[in-house]
Parts: sequence; C-alpha cells; structure tokens
Amino acid sequence: MNTTVQNDAMNIKKLIREAEAVSDEVMVACARLKQAMISARQNPDIGVDVGQKALMRLTQAEQQALSMSTSLLRVHAEMSKIAR
Repeated sequence: MNTTVQNDAMNIKKLIREAEAVSDEVMVACARLKQAMISARQNPDIGVDVGQKALMRLTQAEQQALSMSTSLLRVHAEMSKIAR
C-alpha cells in the first residue's frame, strides 16, 4: 500500500470513529434531556400532559439518532471490507 493510500485509510478510520462518537454523544444527550423533562413534569403543580408533544418529538429525534448510528456502523463495516 503506498503512503498516500495508507494516509487516506488512517484518516478515514479516524473520522469514522469521530462520527460514531458524536452519534453516541447525541444519544446520551437526548437521554439526559428526556430524563430532565420527565423529572420536571413530576412536579405536582404541573399537569402530566405538559410537554407530551415535546417528549414525542424528542423520542422521534432519538430514533433518528439511532438510525444514524446504525448507518455509520454500516459505513464502518463497508470501509473495513475495502481495507482488506
């Protein structure tokens, strides 16, 4: 493998790992946000229906983040095949 190809491969490997890490951070941030939203509405002065739409939208965002994570894993797998 020549130097340019090897450098490209190493850069792609690094960037895929960075993208996967950011994806994981998004999922953790969404989970923390959901926890805070649910805790806030447990206040007896707040109706249980308050924020329901926001929670539903957040859940949708979490599903999209998981889908992105899955797609990144597929990219990783495809790039691993090329590296061989």
